[in-house]
Amino acid sequence: VLTANRDYYVRTDGNDSNTGLANTSGAAFLTIQKALDVTAGLDRATYTVTIHVASGTYTNALTWGGGVGSVTPILEGDTTTPSNVVLSITSNTVLSVRAPLVFRGFKLTTTTSGHGVSVVGAGYLTASALDFSTVASGQIHIVCVLGGKVTFVGAYTISGNAARHILLQTGGVLDMSSITVTLTGTPAWASQFIYADTGGSASFYSITWSGASTGPRYNIQSGGFVETYTSGVGSLPGNSPG
Repeated sequence: VLTANRDYYVRTDGNDSNTGLANTSGAAFLTIQKALDVTAGLDRATYTVTIHVASGTYTNALTWGGGVGSVTPILEGDTTTPSNVVLSITSNTVLSVRAPLVFRGFKLTTTTSGHGVSVVGAGYLTASALDFSTVASGQIHIVCVLGGKVTFVGAYTISGNAARHILLQTGGVLDMSSITVTLTGTPAWASQFIYADTGGSASFYSITWSGASTGPRYNIQSGGFVETYTSGVGSLPGNSPG
């Protein structure tokens, strides 16, 4: 049971046999999943666990299923330059979430198969300072299903292609308010920027979309809902209607 806030460290020169409690090669963990697993095994009580991930490229897919504690853990890379901390995954989703988690400061990419983030059921991702790079053909940057939710509380970047940037189904929710989303390199949507159906919903309030992309903007059907307030659906990224 924690009696104070705790910090864990992950470095490319660390070791999963270490304690993870200091930012040195002799103390830090090697993999992010090790830090997540250790965090899940704690009774966090009312204290915050922050996992600090050093610059480098990490190639292991990540899963977060929660644990005991009233304060959401934080998984943090480089919030100033997210491209310094790359999560590059082959044949799997970068991060799968089934419990609350703060996630910030990373660049995400997949090859062969795999989405960027997948948030399911009781999963609730509070996100900022991310860079969504290219994901594998037919894959999606952000997936929220079965009640899973993503809230963006700060600016982020889209720098790569995807079949869709956002998919919301069966009660999946995405929310963002008063932030800037920067598109670099003219990312392309093979299907559309956002897809919402069977109760999936999104809210885009006072969003500044900076940059351009190609592909249809939206597909909304079967009870899906997308709120753009006064901006209108034409404000969503893409170069053709949905």
